[in-house]
This record gives sequence, structure tokens and C-alpha cells, in this order.
Amino acid sequence: MQKYNLTKKQKMMIQNHRKEIQDILSGKDNRLLIITGPCSIHDTNQAMQIAQNLKLEQEKYKDTLKIVMRTYYDKPRTVTGWEGLAYDPNLDSSYDVEKGIKLTQKLMEDITDLDLAIGFEIENPDMADNFIQYASWVAMGARNSESQTNRKYLSGLHMPVGAKHRRDGCLTSGAQTVHSINNPHKLYRNNQLTQTHGNQFTSMVLRGHANGSNLTEPEMLTGIKQMLKLTIPNTNLICDLSHDNCLIDGKKDYNLQPQNFDQTLKLMKNNSLLEQHIKGFMIESNINSGNQSIGNGENLEYGISITDGCISLEQNSKILQSAHNYITQKNNLNQNLQSNSNIKVA
Repeated sequence: MQKYNLTKKQKMMIQNHRKEIQDILSGKDNRLLIITGPCSIHDTNQAMQIAQNLKLEQEKYKDTLKIVMRTYYDKPRTVTGWEGLAYDPNLDSSYDVEKGIKLTQKLMEDITDLDLAIGFEIENPDMADNFIQYASWVAMGARNSESQTNRKYLSGLHMPVGAKHRRDGCLTSGAQTVHSINNPHKLYRNNQLTQTHGNQFTSMVLRGHANGSNLTEPEMLTGIKQMLKLTIPNTNLICDLSHDNCLIDGKKDYNLQPQNFDQTLKLMKNNSLLEQHIKGFMIESNINSGNQSIGNGENLEYGISITDGCISLEQNSKILQSAHNYITQKNNLNQNLQSNSNIKVA
């Protein structure tokens, strides 16, 4: 399909979002990057309600935060399950892909019109081609971390990338993934060989592992160290507050996301290296908290995820407030230090 009807204004807004995120990752902009929204989109009207909420939050915190809405149109599965709006928009295993793509493109166009940045995970490059022009930030999932096709595809994109490490938590492999995406490749797709330019605005996303969270000082420092070994230009981390960072006795608890955020902020305040390299956070949020079984796709509760559990927009707002307070305090401290350094001794 791959049909885009982007206006000049829409293209400019998307380009501005990409540039702002690049500036955060390169250290030119000291705001925090916040990627937040549903685990997966299953209702476009509900998605627009979330987008409107996040647009208000972005305006409120425009000087301290850069908000990207999770607009995940597919759901990579460990085994089987509903695969996402683009693949199965009717939620009934009918796989009306043409309808799914059109719905998703219309949703992304409407979100773009709000001047809100869009982010999603790329599981299948062929499907991603239908939406990539709307993206300001994209993710590589843990299940695709070592996929050469995906690495090469991402290395040719013109927006920042967040690359998750493998599900076993191997940070060496995670650094290698970032390094690979940083570099140019020959990519053969659609019966054509192309040269990618290499994407140097790629961050490692810490998403936890089977033994629990890797949002700990030793593991975060290890992630940074592994990237430094490979002379990666932007040795940045993004902390995923959800997924296996929310494991308790082998079971995920989405309610741990605010706690994970608070604990990570404390580590950043006490360790200048972490403060320098942690550039953002991923949050799974929805209108209402929790999750529900998709069943036959009927009689679903409004505003509740049908995949991973999410915190509510109200809980999400509290995290954004805390993130804003952190950057504000940091800016005030830096201003005071600068002022004191400028005082001349008589």
C-alpha cells in the first residue's frame, strides 16, 4: 500500500520532532525523552483521546520533556496471540490487513495534525514501510535484536532508534545491536540492493530480563561500558519502565512502573555518569489502568489494554510531573553553579 498524503506542514512537524529528539540524544537539548502510550493500539477513537491528553502534557512541559506517543500498530508475540491493529483490526482473526493499514495511517495522520511525535516498534520492515513517514522515533524489539534484516533497515532510517537488548538481558549483544545500526550496510529488499547511511542516533533500551530488572546501577553502567568499548557516538540509555523490569516472581506487574521511575531518578541524581547517559524513559499507559482478555473482541471495557497491562493516564501524568521537577531542579542547580563561577573575587 505505502500511500502517504502528507502535507508540507505535516512533513515539517515530523522533521522538527525528529530533530528535537536527535538533539536530546546528542546532548544539545537537556530535556528528557518520554515515550508513552498503550502497549498496543486496538481502538483508534481511544487512541486519539490518549493523543489529545499527551498533547496537553507536551504543551505543559515543553521546556523540560519531549513526549512521543506509543502508536504501536502490531504486537510481536512470544508464541501466538492477537497481532495488532494493522494486521487484525476487527479483533476476530479475520486479518483484514488492508483495512488495518488504512485505519493505522489515518490515526497517525490525525496524531500528526496535533503536532505530537509518534513512535512505534518495527517488527516487519515490509509492514513498517506503510507508516515510517509518520514516525519521529522507532524501536527495535527484544525478539528482533539480532535480526540482520531489521538492523540494516533501521540503519537506513532518518529518525532516532531505540534498540532493545535480547530477552535474556545480554548487554554485550545490546551494544552490538546499537553498533550495527550505527554503521552503513548493503540492504537487499524488494528485489533491490541499496546502501544505508548508518543511524548514529540509536540508543540502547533497557527492558529487563527473566531474572528481573536491569534498572540497577551495575547493569546500567555495564550497558554504557559495553557501548563505549565499541566507540559508539551516542552512548545513551533509555529505561523501559515496563516489560521484564516489572517482573515479580516471574510475573509482570505494570503497577511497578512509577516505582521503577522513582528509583532510576534517584540513581541518576547520585551518579553523574548515569545522569549523563540516561536520556529517556518508556512507559506503557492507557486511558485506564490494567489489561483485559481480548476474547472474541466484543464487550471490551473502555480504555483498557488488550495486551500488556498499562498504568492510567492519571498515573502517567504523575510520572511526567516528577520528570519535569527533576529537569527543573537540575537546570536551577546548573544555573546557580554557573552564576557562582562568574562571581569575581575582589
